[in-house]
Amino acid sequence: MAERIPPELQTRIAQLQQLQEQLILVKTSKEDLMKELTEKKEILELRKRTLEKQESFLQKQFEDLRKKVTEELMKTYRRT
Repeated sequence: MAERIPPELQTRIAQLQQLQEQLILVKTSKEDLMKELTEKKEILELRKRTLEKQESFLQKQFEDLRKKVTEELMKTYRRT
């Protein structure tokens, strides 16, 4: 006659089986991982530089527009 597994142990086994199903193990070499991370870093640095250039360009545009608006307001103010 086989002994029954206690309910607490059954629950624990079920939890461990669920965790095991959720685990994904990816085997890769250190060199491959370093190469991938280096590439991602380079891409992120490029994106950062691109965003910095865009920010600088937009700031210049904003400043130019602000000056134009100020000039037009001054012209309008002088006329009245």
